[in-house]
Amino acid sequence: MDLVERGVIEPEDIDTCVSWGIGYKLAVIGPMALLDMAGMDIYHSVSSFLNEDLADRKDVAPLVARQIADGKLGIKSGEGIYAYTPERIAELQRERARKLVAIRRIIEEDG
Repeated sequence: MDLVERGVIEPEDIDTCVSWGIGYKLAVIGPMALLDMAGMDIYHSVSSFLNEDLADRKDVAPLVARQIADGKLGIKSGEGIYAYTPERIAELQRERARKLVAIRRIIEEDG
């Protein structure tokens, strides 16, 4: 609401962004696994910038800084919130792609 009230984005546009962006992904991957997929370093960069305007919390969670300091960046380093083997990474990528395509097909059929 704050973004809409400040004229940053139109209601329809925020619905589209969430529905086809993070909302669409959250249908097949949880938020913590999504952090691992994006990378803790990327999350830190984005949240340190966005938290200033979009959140009550102005800093980045200390857990994120510890993960980065320990080299636990997520999938790209083999460990983040979760641990990954190369085989598990390939399996997750196939599984996520399959689920996203399936959801997209369902949505298009209903539209």
